[in-house]
Amino acid sequence: MEDTVDLEHIRKFVVEHIPRVSQLEGQDDVQLLEDGLLDSLGILDVVTYLEEEFGITISDEELTPDNFQSIRTIFLFVQKKKSHVQVAD
Repeated sequence: MEDTVDLEHIRKFVVEHIPRVSQLEGQDDVQLLEDGLLDSLGILDVVTYLEEEFGITISDEELTPDNFQSIRTIFLFVQKKKSHVQVAD
């Protein structure tokens, strides 16, 4: 489990596990949902990875396009979640 949130780790996971994203490596602001690159099963894979990798829990209410629109928004979402977890500890 990572203590710090690293954009590179998130990018690497998404690129390796979401086939249609691999051609866009390095483009952290590509619209994954709008462009149809990330579907519901892909989101579940990403959520499972984030929860295991960063020790966070993602609720159903947090499964919104705002949080999963791009690699950068996923990174910012996890960063925010981690800061709340650390404050609560």
